[in-house]
Amino acid sequence: MTAKTHQILSPWMEAIGLFRELVSDGGGLLADIGPVRVYLPLELEAELRPNIGKKIGIIRTDDPTRPYRFRLIGG
Repeated sequence: MTAKTHQILSPWMEAIGLFRELVSDGGGLLADIGPVRVYLPLELEAELRPNIGKKIGIIRTDDPTRPYRFRLIGG
């Protein structure tokens, strides 16, 4: 990954774009999605990793039982 700052999504904030890379930093995940690097919980790794190379959207919600949701864009 190139050196850039990461973004922690606020509720109802979404990152959309080509999902290029996913790296664990020990406490969380750094995901390059479109033009941003997003900091995500480790629990999402198994769900997200198979989608590297695809265009996705990941949104943070205010639902405490499922705070992050992702979708594939354009198949």
